[in-house]
This record gives sequence, C-alpha cells and structure tokens, in this order.
Amino acid sequence: MALAVTHAAALYREVTTSGKVWTIQNAFGFPAPQEGGERAMPFRSSRNRAEQIIRNVPGYPGFTPVELELDVYLNRWIAGRTRDKLRVG
Repeated sequence: MALAVTHAAALYREVTTSGKVWTIQNAFGFPAPQEGGERAMPFRSSRNRAEQIIRNVPGYPGFTPVELELDVYLNRWIAGRTRDKLRVG
C-alpha cells in the first residue's frame, strides 16, 4: 500500500505542475483491463511514464501516448470514469 500512496503523491504533484495527464490508446480505443473484478484505465503524469507502460506491459504494443489537459481530464474524464465504474490504474 505504501508504494501506491507514493506513486499517487508523485502523480498529483507532477500533474499539478505540468497541467497534463497522459494515457494510452490504440485503434480500438483506451484500455481498461479487468483485474480482481474491477476495471482500471492507466493514467500517468508524463509522456515518458505513458511510454513505459507501452514498452513494459505485454498487452500494450501498438498503443500510443495521449496527452490530456488537466481541466479536460477533471471535467470530462473523471465524470465518465465514475459513470462507467472505472478505476485509475
């Protein structure tokens, strides 16, 4: 749990500074894999971190990083994620 808290704190700090949130996408859309009965969408605080997901997660070759302005993420993506019962991964 401590590692997750550390990662979350870094994400909040970096996103607040840059004003950007990053996710990944392919021709079929944005991933939301299921684990333990819950689905989560990957969001990261930088392009480099999004690219690390693509390089290191076996299911994500062919995905590309997508930049979201923080206000768009907060006003559109959070509402949609909440409605669809998706977690942030």
